[in-house]
Amino acid sequence: MRDAAPPESRDRVLLLGLLHGTITFLSLVLFVDAWPYWKDAGQLMAAYASGGLPHPTGFPLLASLGRLASLLPVGSMAFRINLLSAGAAAVTSTVLFLLVGWLLACGRGFSPDERPCVSRWILAWGAAWAFLAARTVWFHSLATEVYLPSAALSALLMAAAMRSLVLGADPHRGRTLRLLALGTGLASGLHVTAFAAGLGSLALVTVCGTEGFAPTDCRGRSSPRALAAQVALLLFAGFLVQWYLPLRARAGPWTMFADASDLSGWLGYATGRTIRSAFHGEIGAGGSLTTFSENAALYGTHMVQQAGPALLLAVVGLLSLTRRAPLAGLLAACAWGGDLLFTVVVNPMGQRDYQTGVLSLFVIFFAAALGGARLLDLLPARRLVRGGAAAIVAVGLLVVPVSSFPTQDRALGANGLPYRYGLSILRPLPPGSLVLTTLDDASGLLLYQQLLENRRRDCLNLVVQNLAVPELRAAQAARYGALFFPPALPGDAREAAAVMVGDNLRRGNPVFWQPGQMAFHGVVRGSLEPGYPLGRVRVDPGVAPPEGRWSRVLTQWRDWRAVDDAAPDPVGCMVLGDVLGLAAAMQVEEIQAGMAQPGPPPAASVATAEALFVESLRLFGDDCRIWSNYAVLKGLQGQIGLAAEVADRAAELCPLHPASRANQVRYRILSGNVRGGLEAAAEVTGLPNRAQIEPRLRRLADDLDQIGLGDAAGALRRLFD
Repeated sequence: MRDAAPPESRDRVLLLGLLHGTITFLSLVLFVDAWPYWKDAGQLMAAYASGGLPHPTGFPLLASLGRLASLLPVGSMAFRINLLSAGAAAVTSTVLFLLVGWLLACGRGFSPDERPCVSRWILAWGAAWAFLAARTVWFHSLATEVYLPSAALSALLMAAAMRSLVLGADPHRGRTLRLLALGTGLASGLHVTAFAAGLGSLALVTVCGTEGFAPTDCRGRSSPRALAAQVALLLFAGFLVQWYLPLRARAGPWTMFADASDLSGWLGYATGRTIRSAFHGEIGAGGSLTTFSENAALYGTHMVQQAGPALLLAVVGLLSLTRRAPLAGLLAACAWGGDLLFTVVVNPMGQRDYQTGVLSLFVIFFAAALGGARLLDLLPARRLVRGGAAAIVAVGLLVVPVSSFPTQDRALGANGLPYRYGLSILRPLPPGSLVLTTLDDASGLLLYQQLLENRRRDCLNLVVQNLAVPELRAAQAARYGALFFPPALPGDAREAAAVMVGDNLRRGNPVFWQPGQMAFHGVVRGSLEPGYPLGRVRVDPGVAPPEGRWSRVLTQWRDWRAVDDAAPDPVGCMVLGDVLGLAAAMQVEEIQAGMAQPGPPPAASVATAEALFVESLRLFGDDCRIWSNYAVLKGLQGQIGLAAEVADRAAELCPLHPASRANQVRYRILSGNVRGGLEAAAEVTGLPNRAQIEPRLRRLADDLDQIGLGDAAGALRRLFD
């Protein structure tokens, strides 16, 4: 059992923590958005403020806090709810600040050397502000999401556990266990990462925190019965936060994924089953080993971008902490590994937009500060020397996070750009429009503006994924069936959306739709007459006339920065690059199918595809998918040289896009530039997504063999053998 040296004045430490937390919160408030941001922000705000449920797992604890925040008498609704994120950031940063300062205190069993107090607080300050400056954390500090509040509760639980684990003979161990039990129960109503952190902290303190702390002292003694009963009762009491789900199940059906008022619906929410089925193939534990390795590589790239050299210091710090307090080091390592597992396996799509990884960054900068302290131990024990060195380490921790993304990106949605995008969709809609969106940017923004600002309540806004929920579909059909719902719908949400779009178009109802590729194909194939129906798409700018059948299915596109409440609606263009690009690609499919038959390709399809490509590139010239498909069209027309130039443009815009890269190699070789094609193929071998592109190039090698270009085919294969 270790003896704890007399600590600093508790009042002084608490004052330092209060000062840091206050400065942090007030600094963040200056930047907090007054508008909803992209992604889930609008949907979460709409659910919190309306008393409904957000997407699974429902986040009942955060939904309750969001409901309270929405009642604050300051600022816009978005500003009030965004304050929760700023508060969570301040709490997480303050916990990191105090935990580092406490662990580095003289005589805590972490360092045998006397260390001037000022140096450890400098290190703690640098780690705390480096954490805040990281791109992922900064984003979450100013906009509404679930990951930063989850990290805040995880940090509090881990800090309580580490205090007990490092001290060993903790006189307040019973109180620590009670707090951990209650906090873990509450964490079940926040996020799976917080719940896992709470369970791990509770288990380690329960099993190995009884007497003395060293590997040989961990005898696994069980708690006294009274304490065990109290811990179980408090864990259950915290878990009661889940009652929020059935209590509010029918308050906001626009945002729900299941009817949580019964046991099956609650389980669907609490386990995330319904959202996993709605996003099958995008989130969840499914996937190949190659996919997991690519996700892990992206995770590593993001951590390096945001932490840099701090990762090396973090390894040193974790090893040092593990040597001095093994289970404290194990807790930190498991928290890091658990967050990595969630990011890579459970929700890989979240890290593409710097949504996940907050808890990882907390552990990295916490451990980096400890690693920096070990470096200071190598210096003479002089206050000035170690204080100066600590300042250098602290600044070094800050450099990479501060420069990890452009300064202008730190403004997030403060200019109201996402909000104005939502307005640009709602305001021009004809009365009584059917609005179908997927659970993401447009969906959340429209929910926010319709539910919280009462804009365009005459339009029915359906989240496509909700069409897979029988209870919600039945409720909406009972209310709007005569206007919008066909007699029968498929069970699959995207197929149901496609049928609804086609049915409403036939009946002449105005439709706004965010189409996915499969749904788009389904509507085109199922609701339009044979021939070349996409020639009916208007490719000239301006609002299409009422009789234009497809004009009302095309998503609104406009320069939404020009939209202002006090200004008249600007004239928009009822086209979007995705829709035009898909339409053109489908024309290319028909041309390819026609080329399999005797005779030239149908001229009408070629002319239509050309017109669609030209117009979509005029509006969206930075979309590499359109350029790549246009290269295929030029190749089918026999214009191989032009196809190579177009494919080069596509690869230049998106170096990691598989089709663009494969077409670049294909058309360079076919145009006679074999060396250039092989050079482009050689570049692929160094790309992080090489596994996605390589099969395309191997198929290309087979094609080259068939047309007598065996030498080029062999050279191409050798690059990947």
